[in-house]
Amino acid sequence: MPANDKQQRILDAALAQFTQYGIQRTSMHDIAQKAEVSRASLYSYFKNKDEIFRSVSIGVHERLLVDVDAVLSGGDSADLGERVFQALFIRHSRFLNLVLDSSHGAELEDEYSRLCGDVVANANAKFEARLAGVFDALFSSDSKRLGSGSLSPAGAARILNLAAAGCKRGVKDAEEFEQRIRSLVDIYIKGIQAI
Repeated sequence: MPANDKQQRILDAALAQFTQYGIQRTSMHDIAQKAEVSRASLYSYFKNKDEIFRSVSIGVHERLLVDVDAVLSGGDSADLGERVFQALFIRHSRFLNLVLDSSHGAELEDEYSRLCGDVVANANAKFEARLAGVFDALFSSDSKRLGSGSLSPAGAARILNLAAAGCKRGVKDAEEFEQRIRSLVDIYIKGIQAI
């Protein structure tokens, strides 16, 4: 089996174990068994669970950025507001769903905060750059400015991304989060387009 296939199988197995049993209760042996690889093979790819957890997180962020690119490119006929909504929902709902769907959600969040701050910061920067590109295209002429003229497309993307992150607070399920994001984007985009 090619190395990257086996490595991906390990990461998929680890994610399944982490969400079902929690990180503390999942051993390297459990991950190896779930992935159907030997412990020696597992350790040839990853030195410990922390490294596996970081790699799972990086993989999740990389996949969602590919999906965000597809949505923001406008390949379908969705209007600007819908494309921005879909991008924000993709960016913020995947990890939220893992947390909400797992009885070990709090533990996943704690480990995510402890181990993946740089991963999140990097993914946010990449996401915001993509979103800024959408706003930049919308406000490309010198006559149109965001707000009083002091807010750049990058600033508008940052504020919207932070607001979307805040919409996760206290949600009971993905549907409630979706409604919050839809309302946020609707207000935000209408406000920008009215300038």
